[in-house]
Amino acid sequence: MSHDIIVDFAGWIGIDSKKLVFLHMETCETIMGDEWVKLSEDERADYIVEDVIAAIRDADEGEWNLIDIVDVFEIDN
Repeated sequence: MSHDIIVDFAGWIGIDSKKLVFLHMETCETIMGDEWVKLSEDERADYIVEDVIAAIRDADEGEWNLIDIVDVFEIDN
């Protein structure tokens, strides 16, 4: 028997735009943050951060406001 653990978290990071990679949600094209900041607001909405964990790891600064274990569920394997 395995368990899924639900973790709720919130916070912020500051990262150099040259370290952050964005992924276009339709084409899967990637661009760096310094390219992303030059886009219009409408164009920016088509992109997501490619790897949030890497962004957190590579951040220059940040703060966690919340890290909380919400629930544990048993799952069948």
